[in-house]
Amino acid sequence: MFRFKMTRLKNASRDYDGLYFPKAVHPRTVTTEDLLKEIPRNCSLKRSDLLAALTELSEFLLHHLRQGEVVDIGNIGRFKLEVKGQGVLSPEDFDELTDISGYVCHFIPCSRNGRKPMFEDIEMKRDE
Repeated sequence: MFRFKMTRLKNASRDYDGLYFPKAVHPRTVTTEDLLKEIPRNCSLKRSDLLAALTELSEFLLHHLRQGEVVDIGNIGRFKLEVKGQGVLSPEDFDELTDISGYVCHFIPCSRNGRKPMFEDIEMKRDE
């Protein structure tokens, strides 16, 4: 069950000051170790095979993202890196050594016919 709570945002300089918005509640983090215990119970993969596959996937995912490529993992979705930087008045004023402030990895869930299966049938529960 996906849980959320209502949170009041406070920022006097914004139109949303004082309004309540839903915020996801994440009760736990599922680790690689958790997956290595759970997945072999549902298929014929051994723990060692699964660990090897996850290790290789992570290495190749990082390699291709660092090359600026979009990585599309079928029924899961797409991963891509975006760059964050400071605004400048003209492209000539931009210095990648000082004006790039970081990178963000975006995940775009798999979509079929404009629908995202990941978001179908989510049961919601509001925490107080």
